[in-house]
Amino acid sequence: MQAAKGIVSCFRSRRARHPAEGCRVRRTPLVFLEMFRSDHFADVSLNQWMSQTPPELLKEHLPLSDDFIKNALHSDKRPNVKFE
Repeated sequence: MQAAKGIVSCFRSRRARHPAEGCRVRRTPLVFLEMFRSDHFADVSLNQWMSQTPPELLKEHLPLSDDFIKNALHSDKRPNVKFE
């Protein structure tokens, strides 16, 4: 696949460990286009998922404090990158 000048193109194989593995990463932002064989897609972060998990279950499996569970986990979507 030939990409336009300034565009990074890559294909993520099912065996890739990371979405950007195999891409020629440059100093420009990467934009991901995700395609699935389903009519439903749910974008849930680990933070969101953990916020909906009972605190007792989290503490049973992970070394988390009550303060962390109460203040650091959020059920709303909070992107890591701000888009302008």
